[in-house]
Amino acid sequence: MRQQTLLLALAIAHAVYGATSNALCNIGDTYVAGNWYCQEVKKISYTGINQSGSYKATTAMDENTGVCSRKDVSYSGPGAPLDGEVSIHLRGPLKLSQFAAYTMGGGSSASRKQRRHGHGHGHDHGQLHSRHAAKRAAGDLVTAVINGQTVTWAKGYDSTATPVAGQPAANVNTVEAGTQTSPAASGSTPATPSTSIGDGKWGRVAYYSVNSKDSAAGLAFLNNQGSSYASGTWSSTFGNSASYASEDGTTAAKSSTPFGGSLATSANEVFIMTDKVCNGDDCGFYRPNSVAHHGFNGSSKAFLFEFQMPDNPSGDSSGLPNAPAIWMLNANIPRVSQYGTDSATKTSCSCWDSGCGEFDIFEVLSAGDKRCKSTLHRQHNAQGGDSNYFKRPTDAPVKVAVVMTGGNFIIATLKDDVTFDETFESSTMQSMLNAYDNPNHQSVFAIVR
Repeated sequence: MRQQTLLLALAIAHAVYGATSNALCNIGDTYVAGNWYCQEVKKISYTGINQSGSYKATTAMDENTGVCSRKDVSYSGPGAPLDGEVSIHLRGPLKLSQFAAYTMGGGSSASRKQRRHGHGHGHDHGQLHSRHAAKRAAGDLVTAVINGQTVTWAKGYDSTATPVAGQPAANVNTVEAGTQTSPAASGSTPATPSTSIGDGKWGRVAYYSVNSKDSAAGLAFLNNQGSSYASGTWSSTFGNSASYASEDGTTAAKSSTPFGGSLATSANEVFIMTDKVCNGDDCGFYRPNSVAHHGFNGSSKAFLFEFQMPDNPSGDSSGLPNAPAIWMLNANIPRVSQYGTDSATKTSCSCWDSGCGEFDIFEVLSAGDKRCKSTLHRQHNAQGGDSNYFKRPTDAPVKVAVVMTGGNFIIATLKDDVTFDETFESSTMQSMLNAYDNPNHQSVFAIVR
């Protein structure tokens, strides 16, 4: 009854409709390589993201012992803890044509433009392996109450990915009907829910185009190839830190360098931060001698992407080849160490394991798969992933919006004629998100605790 009341209230209050994840999975589903896939959709809306919680923020990293010190940080409110600073991560094979970041009430006054600099070619050895496993909590269990029945399943992550040594035991997360990542049990279809992005004007705060990459503004491209010969640092204790990314994303550069727009294989990753360098303690703790930038901040923020995920089955030495992805992290994670491990706890040195926030936007979970899924990672039962999926754009670029506001996280495929303007009225943004108005093309996934 609680779930039906919530869904009915959403349907009355807002104007953008879709079918519940439950209803779409009732149409049909497929289980492949440890992952459930229901229906191909154009839009997925995560609603009800308004739970309080806490995570363990890193306060120090001891290079001698490999121990990471932490403190408890509480969060609450719509979208928390991803209402704070976030980083945007890209994994190949991927071609990025355009990217823009927006905030509600923001403007186009990016603080400065990137300039091309010479690349630093040297980098240290000892890079961390099993990067894809470090990104996601493979093997986590989810328990859902679906139509009055309790069902438990392993989260739909690629079962072939090599786990990080000492990965913590699987957690058990509880969500209610409408939030399952496995197909729904048969039964009555819930009321049709909806989502809204609220009122106001969206202002562009960062922009990149591969056709004018030297004029990219408000952002910087980083990777995890830190080296004392270029930028960032490396140690045998924690491996490579964050660094400025070279033009092709494969090595560290000496300074902020325009991204060439292409990541050849799944062994290559870059991430996007603002162009504002951390100063003093205004970013909190970050790894000493690392490249540390502020992330994209605000309880209401949006990102527009134009990208392609070409099929590239050859030349990939990563643990999970030909599996591109776009995802978002709490910016504290890459500033501390995206893949470094605490020698004492055998967990991530960053706040990742304690649930400080990750949002998978377009992620291929099996090598060469043509489907992209999404998942919200937070603390314990305040997370979940939709088994409905987006089509992987292998042959041509696609435009996608990610809008986060009012406790709703929306991922939507856009029409080809959408332009990445400096400002958008909220009504215009809403129309863009609702370009494909067939309810069966829109999945609504409620996060309820």
